[in-house]
Amino acid sequence: MQKRTIKEYLTGKGIQFSLRSSFSSIPVKDSPLDNLFRIEQPNQETYDFIYTENLIETTKYDRILYQESLIGLRKEGLFIVNLGTLPKPEQKHIEKEILLVGKGKYVLSETLHEQGSTFLLFQKTENYLKESDSVDKWTFGIITNGTRDDFIETFIRSIEKQKIPAYEVLICGKLKDETLTERYKNTKLIFFDQKSDKGWITRKKNIVYEEAQYENVMLVHDRFYLDDNWFEGMKRYGNYFEVLACKQTFEDYVMGWTVYRGHANNTMDFFGEIQIVDKLDASDWSPKVVTHNGVSIMKKSVWSKAKWDEERFWNEKDDVDLSFRQYDNGIMTRYNPYGELQISYSRVGLHHLTLRKNSRRDDWMRWSGPIKEQLFYRMYLLRQYLFCMVFLIFRKNLFSTSFKKK
Repeated sequence: MQKRTIKEYLTGKGIQFSLRSSFSSIPVKDSPLDNLFRIEQPNQETYDFIYTENLIETTKYDRILYQESLIGLRKEGLFIVNLGTLPKPEQKHIEKEILLVGKGKYVLSETLHEQGSTFLLFQKTENYLKESDSVDKWTFGIITNGTRDDFIETFIRSIEKQKIPAYEVLICGKLKDETLTERYKNTKLIFFDQKSDKGWITRKKNIVYEEAQYENVMLVHDRFYLDDNWFEGMKRYGNYFEVLACKQTFEDYVMGWTVYRGHANNTMDFFGEIQIVDKLDASDWSPKVVTHNGVSIMKKSVWSKAKWDEERFWNEKDDVDLSFRQYDNGIMTRYNPYGELQISYSRVGLHHLTLRKNSRRDDWMRWSGPIKEQLFYRMYLLRQYLFCMVFLIFRKNLFSTSFKKK
């Protein structure tokens, strides 16, 4: 049986994300590939095929391309990747990455070789969202140690202002006044007081997701509340996501979209401690993205694939660890620039600097923001590096001396 040509697969409703395409008749999505690259509503899960050529490996945003293609295709639609003459190892890497981001929703259905180019055809096997998933249904979880009932009430009242059609509020921990839940509808206390001396927040977070009845879950520490337009911002962004960060505002400071340069282990972490400025531009993205500072917006089905490590306690980089493991499992963390939270108080370093966007690689030392703050942090980083160098030299000499004595 004769194989079909590539042109025979390019039929029906289609779109392409390409540079210098061989098929100029296919409509092109004319927007840069970065975090703000989105399949717009109502085109999600409607395309028969999505074609890409000469775009992969031109930026660090390839996984966003793979995710948005999955979002755009209807069930059984085709993601058609023209790899040109890329070497076999690079082809296998791209294939592996696409399947990883697909997490079982893609299968490699065919490989074609035409006119010196290799084409990979990935077929979408199931819908992106679960059947019961809706942007109008939310579980809000709050973890607390029982000292901030007033902040919790502020958060619940901010939820009520949103006019969300279906929601629940789960408070995990303890309250000063347990009658608080009686004053608000759809609100429940899950009492938890184990290992409070160490701050077992990872267990609390997992409990919220275990008990959540809705697919969309927002989990916060007890110092946040929703901006009046948060829900409108979520609807504008859309329901097609896995993990989201969003704008967090404290006075005139903005945070919430960050990267972490160090590692996730609970050991000495020089790069993590040294790198103070970690805020990303809203359109940027990185494999090192971390959703931290006390907020998580995540699908319950995504959480089930990578949960918080309950061997970790408060201030032991539980969110760094989770975000890195999610990346390793192909789970995509994105930033919603339209949804906003307010912070009642902040326990993180405050500044107005943002890492300068670089579409090819992460820049750790180039910032946008007030010159005075840039100078301050450059001096601070220089001091930290000098401290680290002294420590490493001292450690080397110490081990060397100990070895000689033996």
